Amino acid sequence: MTRFVLIFALVGLVSAAPPDSRSPSEVYADKTAAEVPAGPEVFGAFRGRTPCKDLCRLMNVPRSEACNKVKCRLVLYQDPVTKAPTTYTWAGKKRWAGKWSIVKGTKADPKATVYRLEPNVAGGFLSFAKVDENILLVIDREGNPLVGNADFSYTLNRIVRSGKP
Repeated sequence: MTRFVLIFALVGLVSAAPPDSRSPSEVYADKTAAEVPAGPEVFGAFRGRTPCKDLCRLMNVPRSEACNKVKCRLVLYQDPVTKAPTTYTWAGKKRWAGKWSIVKGTKADPKATVYRLEPNVAGGFLSFAKVDENILLVIDREGNPLVGNADFSYTLNRIVRSGKP
């Protein structure tokens, strides 16, 4: 019996993985990066935490009083050959899918590049002003960026794979 316990303890020591010395944010980043779709059909994947009220109003979906934020993820797909926009998936309080397009200009900025999602429901609307390759701002119907609060912004940031295939 003692020999069995000793062998079991030795096997446990040999097979135990060394402790992970990474910070919690590095561990989370690897987990999130593993969930990012990849391939020539993926234009980009973005995520953010936005205030709930104005986002629900733009998307024309009901909002409960308890809803103070929406943790969202947007994946934009493209034709792998022509690079033309094709479809999107949106995951937040609700899940949506549809077509998207790139348009130029808003009332606020005639030179802006805007990613416009096809309406998810009657009267729904969601568009993003491209700040750069990695940052999108949720904009209203006139093209003005929505203003967040002390806790959350209407900014989506590109999710990137951390060098993993």
